[in-house]
Amino acid sequence: MSETNGLKDQEMDTITSTDTQQALAMSFDGFDIPVKEIKEIIVKETGFDTDVRLYMPEGEGPHPVVLFIHGGAFVGGFNVLDEGLCRKMCHDAGVAVISPNYQLAPQYQWPVALNELHCVLKYFVEHSSEYGLDFSRLAIGGSSAGGNHATALCVQLNEEKKIKPKLMILVYPTTDLYTDAMTMNTSENDYAELIRQFVPEGEDLRNPKISANYADPAIFPKTLIFSGREDALWKEGKVFADRLIDAGVETLYKCYAHMGHGFLELAGYETVARDTKDLICREIRSSL
Repeated sequence: MSETNGLKDQEMDTITSTDTQQALAMSFDGFDIPVKEIKEIIVKETGFDTDVRLYMPEGEGPHPVVLFIHGGAFVGGFNVLDEGLCRKMCHDAGVAVISPNYQLAPQYQWPVALNELHCVLKYFVEHSSEYGLDFSRLAIGGSSAGGNHATALCVQLNEEKKIKPKLMILVYPTTDLYTDAMTMNTSENDYAELIRQFVPEGEDLRNPKISANYADPAIFPKTLIFSGREDALWKEGKVFADRLIDAGVETLYKCYAHMGHGFLELAGYETVARDTKDLICREIRSSL
């Protein structure tokens, strides 16, 4: 890992999976990691009766908090996809983990999910004493589309100047829907269609709450970005990492060779997933 002016910029990594074929099955690695409690909470204040899992660590609170948002290409997915990671963060880093579901496209287009997630965060801030949470030590993260929502939420929080995350955690995030819509705009490409389902017609895809690559990079907290070199989204994640570093934001960027999209959740890629989870937990412990 090279360091420039105290900023961590970790380039191509050679860790590979023993299974180089595309895995379709969900991985259950880490689902047996013990935590003190998993609370199933319905947040009615969102207007959707949002289902949230709250992973609580051992020990006395108030605990630092990670809000982690699942992926699913904006149209699918659910929070249990991230159970292995959520348990790992809770157990190894000693943090409370908020893992919400949210409304999906095309039925609910942007910014419905963003507003819902913001409302979920606000609910837990307002009930922090009840749940034993310390929001002065907050990380926000997500994978894939969840990473997009995480960056958008950080942009919104920066505008409000009330809640200030100390860390952002992004796993193969979507950070440039504007470029994606142009370069992947073919009749055979499903991703361009997913963007059209997620973002209403007429919205500017360069809106910083839609594409983080067009935000002022200096507004973001310390950031971790994990990508796979065979993922079509790796370039935009690298562009985002470079912009953060140039703006003086402490950034750890790691791109795994021979890895595609979804290695954190899919069976067959556990070696890489464990390395990613270990690094995430290490950085959470040092940052919160």
